[in-house]
Amino acid sequence: MKILTMKDSSTELKRMIAQEFDSVEDIMAGMETGDGTVLVGERNKVALGVMDKEIAAGKKRIAIFYGAAHLGDMEERLLKKGFKRTKVEWLKAWDLPHAK
Repeated sequence: MKILTMKDSSTELKRMIAQEFDSVEDIMAGMETGDGTVLVGERNKVALGVMDKEIAAGKKRIAIFYGAAHLGDMEERLLKKGFKRTKVEWLKAWDLPHAK
């Protein structure tokens, strides 16, 4: 409730949510072992299976929209399929100025 009464409540609320996202990342990393969990590993298997079908059908441009928790497992699976990382680009999702 304190955040909602602050001068810049929007930024402070984003900051609080960002900390929660960071905590979830740590929890998910601890849960993902071996072949993964249903939350990440199994969903990634399905998504990459669809990708394989689209490639086999001749598609050249494919996008997969998944959350950050999926990316580590997905990268590992793509590397095993013979894909190579060629570029990393970070885009700013939120502008959170340093806390004062």
